[in-house]
Formats: sequence, C-alpha cells, structure tokens
Amino acid sequence: MQIPTLSPSFSLASVRRELRYTLVRMRPLPWAAAQVPVFEGLLKHCDSLMAQETKLQDALEDAEAQLDHVDGELDALVLHLDKLIRAELNGASRDALLRAMFQGQPPSRFVRPMLGPELEAVRGWPALLSGSSLAKLVALAAEVETLLKRIDTAVSTQAKAASDLAAFALNTQGPFVAKVNAERQSLGGESRKQNRLDGLDREFGLFRRVSKSRATPATLSSVQELIREAETELAALNAQKAELEQEAKASAEAQAERQRNQAALADLEKLEAETQEKAKALRTKLGLP
Repeated sequence: MQIPTLSPSFSLASVRRELRYTLVRMRPLPWAAAQVPVFEGLLKHCDSLMAQETKLQDALEDAEAQLDHVDGELDALVLHLDKLIRAELNGASRDALLRAMFQGQPPSRFVRPMLGPELEAVRGWPALLSGSSLAKLVALAAEVETLLKRIDTAVSTQAKAASDLAAFALNTQGPFVAKVNAERQSLGGESRKQNRLDGLDREFGLFRRVSKSRATPATLSSVQELIREAETELAALNAQKAELEQEAKASAEAQAERQRNQAALADLEKLEAETQEKAKALRTKLGLP
C-alpha cells in the first residue's frame, strides 16, 4: 500500500483535509480504534495551528498595508516640498537645495520606487531643511523627521511580521507535518499487519491518492470556471510582476543617475582645484597677493 508523504510546504488546510479523510475511513475499522484518538488529536492541533497562522498572516498583511500608507504619505510630502521650494525660493539657492534633495531627478521619478532609494535620500532632508532661510522649510524639517520615524517603525513591524510567519512555517508547521507523516506511516503499518493476520491482500483506502482527483466529474461550465479563476490569478500575478519590474527599473535608473551626478561633481571639483592652482601660480608670478 502506497502512503503518500505530505510535503512540509503543504498548507495546513490541505493537511487538515488529509486528516479528516483518514479519520472518516478508519473509524469503522475495529483494528484502527486505538489510533483514532491520535488522529483526532492531530486534527485538533491542526485547527489550533491554523488559527495561529491566520493571526500571523493578518499581522503581515496589516504591516504591509501600513507600509504602503506611510509610503504614500512620504510621496505626498516630497511633492509638496518640491512645489513649496519652487514657489518660495529662486535663483541659485533654490537650484542648490533642489539638487541636494532630489539628486538631479524629477520629483515624479524620485517618488516612484517603493521606499528604498527614496527613503534613504530623504533621511538627509531634515538637516538640509533646518538650515534653510525660509521658516516654512525649517518647520517642515521636523515633520519630515517625524514621518521618517513612523516609516522606520512600519518597516521594522513588517520585517518582524514576515520573520514570524517564516519562523512558524519552519519551526512549527514543518515539524507538525513530519509528525502527521509519521502517524500515517504507523497507521499504514498496522493496516499491512492486519492484511497478514487476515491472509488477505486488500486496500483499506486510508489515505487520499494525491494524484487522483476526488472532485465531482468535470463539466464544461466547471472547467470554464476553473479557467476564469486561473486567468484572474494570472492577471494579478502579471500585474504584480510588472509593478516590481517598474520599481526595479526606476531604482536602477535612480542609482545610475546618482552615479553620473557624483562623477560630474568629482570632475567639477577637480577642475575647480586645478583652476585655483593655476590662479594661485599666476598671482605669484604677477606678484599679486
């Protein structure tokens, strides 16, 4: 008798279905009576673990939603600051401040990546804004700093929630599935022993065949519904893929732009130093102070 091994990556809902199926098949069998409470205990434990997993998943989804929220707040504040600086300042002071804040990028591109490069660049803004001659910008420096603290909290919360869920899968769900597999093997061994005692070679059907569908016979409408569900899921995944690709491209472009600006700045600083040296030499030659 083949005893399908449940993968550690099996969802707890799938493990629960397997346990319930086996319980229904084993309860009428007198020789399996001693193991019925074992599988009932596994089923109860599985329900408890599913409740834990739901809480962890909810915590992660909540954290991700909060992260999206503060990211939106940051984007709005960044665009507001850009408009304010352009409206209130002018000339070299405006251009220098915008260059220092946005690193040569237009604001629409600057806010495009999900946090990441945008967040790291904005970390330097409180110092830039607090040194401004414009009172409105000095006041906004504290607002930026407060928002950065909230973002850091949201990032930490999301990271912890993701870590907690991963730890649950590794340290709790994995060992539980291994225990279920061990008890299934034990039950299968008892069924083989029963066959030897009876002198019969029969299949008790204690485990679902993972390769055999137990669904109702397929119909045209049921297959069409499955196709619609698959297409919807595929569309959602493609949209997510496109969004991630866009973010990765924007991040790469921002990094490349920053490197170009740094290289240009280095060239200018080098040229300035060389010019100052030449000017100093000429002043010496001409006997000027």
